[in-house]
Amino acid sequence: MNTPGELPEPPVTETIKLSGQAAVGSPAVTTTMPVQRAQSPRTPVVELLRFGPGVPAVAPVAAVAGAEPGAMPRRRKAAVLSAAFTLAVVMFVVWFLWPAGPLRVRSLTIAQPATVSCGGDADVSAMVSTNGNPGTLRYRWERGDGQRSGTLRQSLSSGQRSASLHLLWRFIGTGTYAATAIVQLLGPTPASATAHFSYRCSTGSAG
Repeated sequence: MNTPGELPEPPVTETIKLSGQAAVGSPAVTTTMPVQRAQSPRTPVVELLRFGPGVPAVAPVAAVAGAEPGAMPRRRKAAVLSAAFTLAVVMFVVWFLWPAGPLRVRSLTIAQPATVSCGGDADVSAMVSTNGNPGTLRYRWERGDGQRSGTLRQSLSSGQRSASLHLLWRFIGTGTYAATAIVQLLGPTPASATAHFSYRCSTGSAG
């Protein structure tokens, strides 16, 4: 089979002479007869590529069978997804295990109790607002009559942004008393707040 642009090769012929005895009195006749030889099929030419000295020749990529189109893009996509998943897992672990930072107090407020009557108790409540990091609050109460508690502690877990501190003050006897309760926050951020309320108990009420 000829490639485009090539002229067809002429058939190869050879001449065979045939001799025979003609009739008496006739001259001898010589006949020539062309014989066409069969041509062997051409061996296809395979172009080989070499990459550098000493590297064996390889066939062009187009001649390699079995290469599936789109296989490499799918592999790259799978590799990218796997790397992204691994990175997400690592970031989550770092975020979960990384120290959250110190506990900080944002505000301290105290509620003013109502007037306490005979033989009543005053529940003085203070509210501490924090940044939500774990830690321990250190505080103490001081009453207007000079009584003072020791250092008290309350632990806060991660994400807990508030804590309620209470003082229970019991009153006994008759009379009127202007009470004062002070909460002193010792740490991690020093602060204080004061509550004022009254105790009233007359002789008739006490009976």
